[in-house]
Amino acid sequence: MGGGLFLFLGYKTKADVQAAVDVQFRATVQETLNKRVEQAIDEINGLTIEARRKLEGLVSAQAAAEGLVEGIDPQQAEPDQEGTPVPSLDGQEQEILKLMVQSKYSFRSLIGVGQEAQKKGISSGRAAECLESLMKKGLIGKTLGKKGAERWYVTTEGRQYPLS
Repeated sequence: MGGGLFLFLGYKTKADVQAAVDVQFRATVQETLNKRVEQAIDEINGLTIEARRKLEGLVSAQAAAEGLVEGIDPQQAEPDQEGTPVPSLDGQEQEILKLMVQSKYSFRSLIGVGQEAQKKGISSGRAAECLESLMKKGLIGKTLGKKGAERWYVTTEGRQYPLS
């Protein structure tokens, strides 16, 4: 009866059956993946402009953290040519932004930034104020680290800001 089933289905060997199952499995996986990608694109398209910018900042920060973005020197990045107004920064805000851009770390703790800022003559409290101000201006972002502590990172706009 088993042999009759193989003849009915047109299969000759166990390898033929495995190959057919493998083809069907791959097709199912590809179809599921395509549906998930379409859902993600629909969700991203439904985001507000502000949410898209935050998402882009997180993606670029994550990519930089994982070493996926290579060959980009943030110091040589140019501000966008779309006429977007460049926020004005005071001297201490520029120092904090420069400290963040030039850091070897993609994500920084408030304590770490405060310690580096003190070396430049900026108090820890003022460094925290600058980070908040830079975040409101879209140059710095804030996320939660693995253990739930706040971590600061430079957004794409922050990397493109013309530092003096």
